[in-house]
Amino acid sequence: MPRLVIPNRPTANPHPMGQHQRVAALQRVLADASTPLRVRVAACLVLLFAQPVSRIVRMTVDDVLREGQHVALRLGDPPTPVPEPVAGLLLNYLQALPASAPVIARALGYHDKSTTRIAADAGAPWKSYAPGDHSG
Repeated sequence: MPRLVIPNRPTANPHPMGQHQRVAALQRVLADASTPLRVRVAACLVLLFAQPVSRIVRMTVDDVLREGQHVALRLGDPPTPVPEPVAGLLLNYLQALPASAPVIARALGYHDKSTTRIAADAGAPWKSYAPGDHSG
């Protein structure tokens, strides 16, 4: 996933958010179309699943599982179901992510060396693409 910067607002309240505050904040995030989608998705993961930002930034598209109409996140074992409308927001975000030449090649049935060459000729080499486990 692309780099994510979440604004930090200092608070005078050292106590965790209560359930009603979390639900109200989640509703605001889901309704606020003026905020970038990636920020909204990250905020939902923090508010709904109490995931620290340090964990969210290490997640990959492989951590999102889709089986039919059900979406789950690989936060542990077993994967955690993602309720609507957060699941829809997450899937919308994933559809907008750029893919590397080898990923596109496999999806279209082409050889990855051909698409890598074409991408390099176009000025978009993928040599910095880091496939594999990003659990760090």
